[in-house]
Amino acid sequence: MTQEDAPTRRPAIAIGERLRGTRMAWLLIGIGAAARIYLYGRNRSLWLDEASFAESLVSRSWNELMLPLFNGQAAPFGFAAAEIAVVQAVGSSEYALRLIPLLCGVFTLPLFYLLAKRLLGRQSANFALAVIALSSGLIYYSSELKPYAGDAFLATALLLAAAYYFDRPGSNARLGLLAGLGVVALWFSYPAVFILGGIAVAMAFAWAAEFDWRRVSRDVVGLWLSWGVSFLAHYRLWISGQVSDEAMQSFWTGMYLPLPAYSVAALKWLYALPFNMLSSPTGFVRPGVALAVLIIGLVVFLHKRRAVYVAVIAPLVLVLIANALRVYPLGGRLFVFTMPTLALLLGAGADRLVAAGGKASRWPAQVIIAIALLSLLAGAADQLNSPLKEEMRPVVGYLGAHHEPGDQVYVYYISRFAFDYYVSQQSLGDLDYIAGSNHRDHPEDFAEEFRRLWPDGGRVWVVASHVWGSAEGTAERDAFLKWFEENGQKLDSFEAKRAAIYLYDLR
Repeated sequence: MTQEDAPTRRPAIAIGERLRGTRMAWLLIGIGAAARIYLYGRNRSLWLDEASFAESLVSRSWNELMLPLFNGQAAPFGFAAAEIAVVQAVGSSEYALRLIPLLCGVFTLPLFYLLAKRLLGRQSANFALAVIALSSGLIYYSSELKPYAGDAFLATALLLAAAYYFDRPGSNARLGLLAGLGVVALWFSYPAVFILGGIAVAMAFAWAAEFDWRRVSRDVVGLWLSWGVSFLAHYRLWISGQVSDEAMQSFWTGMYLPLPAYSVAALKWLYALPFNMLSSPTGFVRPGVALAVLIIGLVVFLHKRRAVYVAVIAPLVLVLIANALRVYPLGGRLFVFTMPTLALLLGAGADRLVAAGGKASRWPAQVIIAIALLSLLAGAADQLNSPLKEEMRPVVGYLGAHHEPGDQVYVYYISRFAFDYYVSQQSLGDLDYIAGSNHRDHPEDFAEEFRRLWPDGGRVWVVASHVWGSAEGTAERDAFLKWFEENGQKLDSFEAKRAAIYLYDLR
């Protein structure tokens, strides 16, 4: 090869590598979008939390927008308002209610690729994108009537805006974009405060280290003020009522760091935390290998010592502090907003793992990465193959088709929300029913309730879902069925996934 050939072939090879990298990225984006749309298209029934939230959406007008959500539900004001707008515009079907989470889930994919490409190499950006595309948690929450898909979308958007800002910190337009996006995000995502806090901390350290007090006073203080006012307004007008809800506080009790922080229980909790994050919502069936890659990526980011990398990591520290202070619980779906950070760290770790091996011994690193991807793929496949959760829709449909005049209907207390939604959706609004009482702590009290309700017997349909049939609901289920079996004859039954209906003729 002559010297003249060299400068022409190198660009050609570089262009070819970029094209292959771009094609792989679009393939991953397509796979991730297809998985989300497929699960959305399966149109599973609303489960307890979704149905409880839906009741707040379909029953109120714009004049009632600021009223608290029903049934102990919590969601940012912006998300609730956007959902009400969709209901007002296109109706209250499951497809309509889950449209915003789907859009957030799909648009997170290309947005994240833009972020990963700025912070990682092209190949490692594709690995990080694969984590986002194949995450079973992100796939699932893209078709659930909850704000978690929006949390991941806004976390990605904020980190991308921060990356643009740190590339050209003197740009007023980029500073304004970051400030405005942060003000809006705080009304649509609760954990956005941790992302913005991490960005602000990174900016403060970066400009203070350079003794650039003008930027500290203009950029950092200005952003803190604008974001702080937005957060306080949202908290005062909306969040404070949800924080004080006793049912919510009781539900999240087990999701805080045990105190004192140096206790054995706390150390066990901290040890399990990264495994839990990589298992749910990330979706690694075997998270051990992925954790090793993640730790390598964390070391890589810490070594870079650039503000934008600090902004990526800092939210993890801030949310741990908030958890220790009993301000923000951690577990499962509440980890979703950390997915962009986790994926970036995994991408950086995979890249360093391959680079450290060199050409001669690259295959061990590739095997490790392949194992991690297969573990992630297995979680995604499992999510797509078993999407059903609590199928109340066919149960209500069966009742509507077989209910006779004079029949009574008893609905298990925690099933009422899903039952109400599907009675309305299937135009059975004139169907009267008895909402059961809560005897979770004393299931033996169901017998007294039933004797009081039907002293003269009759035909009774019994509808139940959620804990019905699950391990924690065994005592209640047994108390239900024992009484009806002893005091009546089963005439009919229909069972779906974690939901069922029985017809008894009571003597």
